[in-house]
Amino acid sequence: MPELLLLSPSVPDCCIAGTGSRFARTWISALSTYGRVHLVSPATIENASAPTDRLPPGVEVTLVPLGPPPHSWTARIHGAIAGCITPGFASLEAFRSSPAFSNAVASADLVEIHWQQLLPLAKDIRKRRPDLPITAFVYDVMNRKPHREAKPARRVQTRIGSAVQTNRAPRLELRLLAAVDQIFTFTQVDRRLLLSMGVTRPVEVVDPNFELSGDDGSRGDRPVVAFTGAMSRSTNTGSIGWFLTRVWPRVLSEVSNATLIVGGANPPEWLWRQGSSSVVVTGCTDDVNEAYGSAALSVAPPTSDTGIEFKVLEAMAYGLAVVATPKAAEGVVEEAGHGCFAGVTADPRQMAERIVFCLRHPDYRSGVGIRARRWVDSRSSFEGSVSSSLQIYSRLRSTTGGSRDRLTIASPA
Repeated sequence: MPELLLLSPSVPDCCIAGTGSRFARTWISALSTYGRVHLVSPATIENASAPTDRLPPGVEVTLVPLGPPPHSWTARIHGAIAGCITPGFASLEAFRSSPAFSNAVASADLVEIHWQQLLPLAKDIRKRRPDLPITAFVYDVMNRKPHREAKPARRVQTRIGSAVQTNRAPRLELRLLAAVDQIFTFTQVDRRLLLSMGVTRPVEVVDPNFELSGDDGSRGDRPVVAFTGAMSRSTNTGSIGWFLTRVWPRVLSEVSNATLIVGGANPPEWLWRQGSSSVVVTGCTDDVNEAYGSAALSVAPPTSDTGIEFKVLEAMAYGLAVVATPKAAEGVVEEAGHGCFAGVTADPRQMAERIVFCLRHPDYRSGVGIRARRWVDSRSSFEGSVSSSLQIYSRLRSTTGGSRDRLTIASPA
């Protein structure tokens, strides 16, 4: 059996730690039917505590020790040079200096990189194994990040830094992606964007898998709103903090018996303290139904950089109406249409108004949920994506030496 080396910033677990984590676990399960899977991740606290016994039998997990964090100025300089599309100097050096990483590369038949912040490692792999096939999952087209940060920036230093990053990010991302043989993304929007940037590697869209609810959008009349996400991620804690401060009080002023369920592993202490009669913080749970089962709708209010929001697709698959910011809906609303969302707005007052309207009009939110669920069902073919990807992997493994250059033909837009 071939050995597949997966480089990922995290070890997937079974909690509502983030739907991206659940996709990774399901993807690893599919790959384990094709070959031996070796997952290499940094030795963070979250990864060290992840229940690896819940991964498929035979999946090997190696954690790479991280050194001390660099000086803040070192981190800033690296971020400016790297266009803020890498995980940082310390994380990359931890991989590069790890004997375990070198041994994993030496024994691999194919490398799969998850989260393109780890893409700089592709060049290191090429030096060790020039003919080793490398694929990459692009969860977010990273040159969007400086554009997102530049728009709301108020400080002069931030605007200058964002201008530098905006100029460097597209060119750097192109160079990083040129070091791999195959690119996977999760939406046609991102695929078209990559190709328009000048990416010459083949780009395929992978459909995530979601369990569809059995009621096709039917919901009770309880005014329950759900938010899910990995609470160890600052983007999620920042998002729910913004929502609790700017949006939720407006909702409660109109619907006093409304309840917000915040589902996700590793919530910080300040979030636990938000628990009340109107806010339920669940922490880690294996059952997504605990967050969605009693919910009337779902909210997705990220306020910082993000890629494809699996939580949005999962809530839609569950038959929930979703109120989201444009950043959270990015890559989804362009394909599904606004009719599959209950609201897409970054304005806190408008978001609160859409939530209140949905809570007061069950027929409306049910109709949105039905359309959203049927759209996800019609577009998603996880089994087909797995089959297509494994065929690509077999082709890549049979391609060696100079023939690798023939894989640089761009896919049709």
